[in-house]
Amino acid sequence: MVDCPDLSALLESKIDRLLTQYRESPRLQGLIRNYLDQVRQAGEETCAIPPKFDIDTAVGEQLTFLGKRLGWPRDHCKGEQIPVFGFECDDACYDGPPVTGFCSDSNWKGCDGPEHYPYHFADDEFYRKFLKSRVITLTGNWFRPNLERALDILFGDGEAVYFERAGEISIHVARGLTNEERKVRFLYPEVLPVAPGVRVRFVFGEAPVFGFGTGFDGFCSGNFLNF
Repeated sequence: MVDCPDLSALLESKIDRLLTQYRESPRLQGLIRNYLDQVRQAGEETCAIPPKFDIDTAVGEQLTFLGKRLGWPRDHCKGEQIPVFGFECDDACYDGPPVTGFCSDSNWKGCDGPEHYPYHFADDEFYRKFLKSRVITLTGNWFRPNLERALDILFGDGEAVYFERAGEISIHVARGLTNEERKVRFLYPEVLPVAPGVRVRFVFGEAPVFGFGTGFDGFCSGNFLNF
């Protein structure tokens, strides 16, 4: 937040610098005050601009402006996957595009055309989460605390845990996703502070993951191993 000076007090300090022989001239003082007051108004208007573009408080077009400068606009071409034509798949471990039948808006797998519906970040608070994670990513600092901070911003404190393997990070979000979160699940890896060349894999679901430490679950709790 910008610390704006008291411009009215600054104006008076300038008037106090008048030589003694001019202090009895109201017209001269009026002229000086008039010009200084214009400077004061310009200063106050200028000083009010930065808070409107604070990532924690900006809304609407101000937030859109910040998103463009951060390289993360409101509109993306990688939203929900467009269904492919086929028959219903009952395999709970299936991680491909949704499958749909006749009389539905779908594509043929492998054919030319977009694989995802476009997505527009209409909600400021939802959009803000991605921008704040993007800020962390742009620092180029790939240490674990930054990844943990970004996950807390995107999913809530302690709602996501991760495993590290050679060349891969597997992230588990142990709560149900909202409708909007499901629509952009393919965008999450793009705003996380992960080193180039490292693959990010997400596992979404409400079942806890077996492990030790904060966010993991222990024995006999109906959890699953993420291997």
